[in-house]
Amino acid sequence: MAVGDFTMTFGMTEPGGGTDVLGLSTRADLENGGWVERGQKLYTSATDDANSILLLARTDPPEDGKRARGLSLVLTPRHQPAVQVRRLELMGMRAAERARSSSTRPRPPPMRSSGGAGVASTT
Repeated sequence: MAVGDFTMTFGMTEPGGGTDVLGLSTRADLENGGWVERGQKLYTSATDDANSILLLARTDPPEDGKRARGLSLVLTPRHQPAVQVRRLELMGMRAAERARSSSTRPRPPPMRSSGGAGVASTT
């Protein structure tokens, strides 16, 4: 039975990114046995209630002109000093709060990435 102890938000949209998700600038680099993330996400939903953020980040450069290559999903604990969340006040969006989040040095362990570095998408 699910009890709701684990809640998360999905971090995909970036400031200035518009609809070009594959042009994201958030990076996640493997350093000293953990992921170090650098970047910002915008319009993350339910961030106030989430205890984790599932971030789409570039872990390897794209190959063969396929921009989807080199992306990974990295699960990041939300309540740590390196993750900063600021609530956004948006007109007409009162039903669901939105936030802007930035991370400078969170370090979730390597096993919290989707299938290893650079394999969030194989298309």
